[in-house]
Amino acid sequence: MVRILPVLLLLGLFGSRSHAQSSASSVGFKIERTRLLWHDKVDREQKILLRLDGKDDDGINLSRDETVNMQIEYALVKGVDDAQANIELDSTLNNNGKIKYLLGLESLLKGYNNNFKRRDFPITIAQALIEAFNEGMALDRKGQSIEPIIAQNSYAVGKIIIECFCFRDNPGVYNSNAILLRKYLTIHPAETLAMLKNNLSVPFADSLIKAAAVRNPQQVYDFAAARDPLGAKIRSNPDKFVKTISTMANSKSGQLYFPFIDKLAKGEITFQEIDAVKDNNLNYYKLLV
Repeated sequence: MVRILPVLLLLGLFGSRSHAQSSASSVGFKIERTRLLWHDKVDREQKILLRLDGKDDDGINLSRDETVNMQIEYALVKGVDDAQANIELDSTLNNNGKIKYLLGLESLLKGYNNNFKRRDFPITIAQALIEAFNEGMALDRKGQSIEPIIAQNSYAVGKIIIECFCFRDNPGVYNSNAILLRKYLTIHPAETLAMLKNNLSVPFADSLIKAAAVRNPQQVYDFAAARDPLGAKIRSNPDKFVKTISTMANSKSGQLYFPFIDKLAKGEITFQEIDAVKDNNLNYYKLLV
């Protein structure tokens, strides 16, 4: 995968990548035969990366900005090549350890390749991605949590990193998934309650429900009326506004309270006062105005 970059700073950074053995000779190290397959898997994903632009060549043209294209190539070709070399030459890693992190590199590239057209995964994450992988690998090798890496990066980077094969048993996976959920819901707030259905154990569930109530009280009303764990979680929320919605959802006349929801939450009117007039259209209208 030879390519000459149109920038002097990057000249000579990319070597032949036709397969793992030729890569080994081009950078001056030999790959153990038992690991050739795993290096080949990484190389295969790099070749897929080079074809994402629809052209079967050695170039990356995913952006109209050539600087962005060079950054992607520098990160996911040169950067991944360097990571392969570091893993292969590391005398402190046994065979299984080297295979583990090579599989992680394959996962990293797959994550980028499979998501590059999705809105939540901008192509510009390439450099952050390889840096996060290297930092995560350093922590993982010490048995430490990769949670800080997930916390400090974007949702896209964190999502790909957490799904890398090599980090699946990391002690920070559980907390990292909670962090990713929050990052995702920051991007897609309308999906908060739907996502919470299967993630009620996250420590910030109550704050998410409170935010959802302010944003879309009708949606929270609908979920609060359900006799399921999420409905129960909403009904037990300590926030005054959420409690008001929950009370409404438990009433047969819940929708009649909606015009007064803010006043009910502030204590400026009571449910009893509304109940006293709700069956009389004229008096109900008078209370509204």
